[in-house]
Amino acid sequence: MKISKKIISLIGVITFSFSSVAADLSCGDHFVGKAPPNVSAVVNHERNLCFAEFAIGYSMLSRSPLYSAEHLTALEVRQAKLIDRNDQFHEESSLPDNARAELRDYRGSGFDRGHLAPSADMPTESSQFESFSLANMVPQLHANNAGIWSRIESSVRAVAVRYGDVYLVTGGIYESSHQKINGRIPVPNALFKSLYVPSLGAAAVFVVDNDTSGIYRVISVDELNLLTGIDVYPSLPQEIKSTVTVFPVFGNK
Repeated sequence: MKISKKIISLIGVITFSFSSVAADLSCGDHFVGKAPPNVSAVVNHERNLCFAEFAIGYSMLSRSPLYSAEHLTALEVRQAKLIDRNDQFHEESSLPDNARAELRDYRGSGFDRGHLAPSADMPTESSQFESFSLANMVPQLHANNAGIWSRIESSVRAVAVRYGDVYLVTGGIYESSHQKINGRIPVPNALFKSLYVPSLGAAAVFVVDNDTSGIYRVISVDELNLLTGIDVYPSLPQEIKSTVTVFPVFGNK
């Protein structure tokens, strides 16, 4: 991996506190202990977007999601398998025009509209539609999106089925990346997906370069914090956040 250990932001490192949405149970239920990720190094103009099955921490300035958060259960995985995928990519109408990505931004860019919260996690047609909001997307190379990233998403669903439920936080890593599509939407040089399994009291983070290598590495929640400035599970004990867990189901992929 070619990722340095600097705290990063989408556009420069500026310290702001991320507004809490824990009081909103429709959004708080997506977070461990109803505590949203603590973002200590992000651009200004943040907004929290609450959807039925996931939440988005959104940067109004970069027109991009900082992270998605989900509480994924075994039942939801089984229900999602019964729903046919219906690609309905759309602009996020709840955001101001000048703060949202547009469909034209991705046309001819050479990048997929890469889900943070996957459509295949969504247990209803309405929640699947919500997952196709561009507020839930980052520019992702197709080989990455359809390759190693898809396999990691499938493995995470297998963990949810095996252990009952998982809490997920997914996002882009922008260190050393200055590329934008349509001159507007930053392209992450890597992506991360963290998972916490309550029944095991264990967590791990998967980091994948946004390239064609098909390689991933596993780090701790604390290491992700050092890398990105995001504490994805602020309510977890320090022992869990500093420990790297290798879940058995990944070894079978």
